[in-house]
Amino acid sequence: MKPRQAAVLSTAKNERILALDCLHALLYEGAYSNLVFNERVRRSNLPPETVSAAAALFYGSLVESAALDEEIADKLRIPISKLDSLIHCLLRLASYEILFMEKPAYASVSEAVKLTRKLGLSSAASLVNAVLRKIASHPLDCAGRSRLANLATNAEVFGRLRTALGEEAAEAYLLTSKQARPQAYRFRGGARQLELLLEEAEGALAPGRISPLSVIEVRERQRWPRALRARIDRDLIRQGESASLPAIVLGPQPGERIADFCAAPGNKSLEIQDLRNHEGQLAAYDLYPQRLMLIEARFRRAGLSDEAMAFLHLKSRDMRTADTLRFQRILVDAPCSALGLLATKPELRYRSEPDALASLLEIQAQLLDSAAQSLEVGGVLVYSTCSIDRAENQDQIEAFLTRHPEFVRDCFFDPRIGHGDEQISELLIDPSTGEAEGFYMAKLKKNEESRFD
Repeated sequence: MKPRQAAVLSTAKNERILALDCLHALLYEGAYSNLVFNERVRRSNLPPETVSAAAALFYGSLVESAALDEEIADKLRIPISKLDSLIHCLLRLASYEILFMEKPAYASVSEAVKLTRKLGLSSAASLVNAVLRKIASHPLDCAGRSRLANLATNAEVFGRLRTALGEEAAEAYLLTSKQARPQAYRFRGGARQLELLLEEAEGALAPGRISPLSVIEVRERQRWPRALRARIDRDLIRQGESASLPAIVLGPQPGERIADFCAAPGNKSLEIQDLRNHEGQLAAYDLYPQRLMLIEARFRRAGLSDEAMAFLHLKSRDMRTADTLRFQRILVDAPCSALGLLATKPELRYRSEPDALASLLEIQAQLLDSAAQSLEVGGVLVYSTCSIDRAENQDQIEAFLTRHPEFVRDCFFDPRIGHGDEQISELLIDPSTGEAEGFYMAKLKKNEESRFD
């Protein structure tokens, strides 16, 4: 990218430039959508309404990538791969405005051409103008697009979803996850305090759909009562409803020694301690020392006392190898393909990397083996992922139990609202209903010493 182009993008003046900067970083620099968007917003100083407009444009164009590229390719005389990377991104964003945001086509075309010239790409201005005018006047309808473009995915990802959920549920998931879910928050107080919180919210929040600990956003935070906004990060922790359930299944008790493997950024570690009133030692592990700072910052933002912080022990280590410490409960919230999070990570709709999946499966197995050695006899191990892929979940647990006959499945009450009388040993949350993110969790108990202890 030339200095002039970088200067234009780094000093975003409107939602189009901000969205263009984020999209280019994701497609051509390997960035992640949520990280790149949040980082660019922090440095932009744009007003909230502009940021909201940029988010709609950026995330919407990500979701509809396949449909947009089919539209662009249909109107081009050259392959998309021959386009300048910024022009490709600019055409995607303007096409999304025309086709999916119902904005006046002439305005989107005009702004795209102006931005092309501003970026020092005047030689491509006529191409941008011609392609967008053709899209506005002769768009492909759903029948003219491929099935995968209408579902907003590729063949590899659809195949994995179909294997996990079945064809009908896979299609439903892809369609419902096109729309972002309302932001969920875990509330750190009790049931009575939750009732008072909802009264204070004046309609800005609603009870969670599946988690008894969660509330969901009804109005944007900018429209919340000021006193309620002040409680974010202290009493209200940004956390998906499904993500709040593994700590409940773990069942932390006062006085126990508990370990949270892969603990950063610290939401689950904080929840474990909240569930037992911060009475007991918690070892929060992460591979990278700098990520341990995120965990400590998470606890500090929650306003914990020095006395409560004394129970938290941060340690950088490779969790795939055994430690000398022993624990009574361990949570392994493992790195995964995150196939259950398509609504919040839309780029995953199109990313399918077999080598990366094979590496993840190996890491997950190593983490479980390490946890087996670190757990006391009679202790509890909870394994969770935000994937719905059987290979990362049910098959991983079956293979673990084959390697470790000293472990057995441990039944727990289904923690979801309305399911409290059902006893299960594993839970797969189906994201196709649109209620919450896809998630998996299994609970195991160690009945005797591991063979290699």
